[in-house]
Amino acid sequence: MSDPMTLSPKETADFHDHGYALIANPIDVATMNELDCVQREIQPVWEKMDFPPDVNSLACQMLLGGEIVYQMVEHPGLVGMAKTILDVDQVVVSAFGMGDTASTVGGARRQVPWHSDSFDDAAQVAVRVVLDPHEGANAPLRVLPGSHKRSHDEVHDELMEIETAASSGDDVPDLLYVYHPDEVELALDPQAMLVWTPKTWHATGVKTSTDLRRAITWHYFAPGLPNPFQNAVLHTLDGIWQGWSKDRKALWGLPVSDSPS
Repeated sequence: MSDPMTLSPKETADFHDHGYALIANPIDVATMNELDCVQREIQPVWEKMDFPPDVNSLACQMLLGGEIVYQMVEHPGLVGMAKTILDVDQVVVSAFGMGDTASTVGGARRQVPWHSDSFDDAAQVAVRVVLDPHEGANAPLRVLPGSHKRSHDEVHDELMEIETAASSGDDVPDLLYVYHPDEVELALDPQAMLVWTPKTWHATGVKTSTDLRRAITWHYFAPGLPNPFQNAVLHTLDGIWQGWSKDRKALWGLPVSDSPS
């Protein structure tokens, strides 16, 4: 993962026009295998930990992964790609997480309903890699291309209209799962990387498999915006982040005063 990374013209167009690009994973197989082992070691420890209400627990699980995780997020090729897409000179890692997403597709429906992750409409590039296949019976990701360029209410109302028409009875649905004629189902595996804006509306298919459904995701934001995950770094890495370099602190959205060069 030492070479600079650029999206092809088609991949760049897909990101801007459709809200996502599915590319070959630039993280080598050995690193992905090590990340798999690291996550399995962290999970039972993390499950016994308590977190303050203002700290995202899945972000903490990712931070517990240590240098192999930090260096993946800090990879200059990926950081450079995000800067190019956003047309900025600096980015900040402002959202991230790792873990088994099976719990989010639990419940009676065994799937995640349609939604978008706006983060206050922040300009962002998100990256997702998976440690287990997300396809078939293991709840593949469903996306609605181009929905990131439409208003939230417009897309919501469109989905609500389709959901209501497909529902029996007079009850207005609380959550939206319906098939949209323009949706695309993305089969993700460890050889693929999803580069996207989560402002694109997305959902999952139904999970009928008992397999793990682990993912690692992180977002590069344009600078100058609130950092919703800073508390996770301050909490999990207290006593560690203070010794980081100024450049590393800046990338992770931390105070940079009195930092090593």
